[in-house]
Amino acid sequence: MFGLKNFKLVKKLTNIKPQIDWLKFSNTQYKKNKFLTSLIAENKFIEEDIKIRLMVEKMIREEFPEAFKNQSTYEFLVDSVIERIKQNQMGKIIPLEE
Repeated sequence: MFGLKNFKLVKKLTNIKPQIDWLKFSNTQYKKNKFLTSLIAENKFIEEDIKIRLMVEKMIREEFPEAFKNQSTYEFLVDSVIERIKQNQMGKIIPLEE
């Protein structure tokens, strides 16, 4: 009788092991999916930044062709305009110092 109880217990434990393995696997898959989703979300922000930068560079090339004479001024101008656009999108308008 004691051996039968042990046999039933071992039988239950062997039936539970695949379920535990599945739970471990699904938990790791969930963590991986969550991580990938966060990476994709960050990638969307990077794509938005690239699109904004290309738009600003095109606009500056059309409006200020003389800005290309000095590459550092051109980069500064592009960065300033992009920063201003981001501030406006976030609703934080910082007044320009004159």
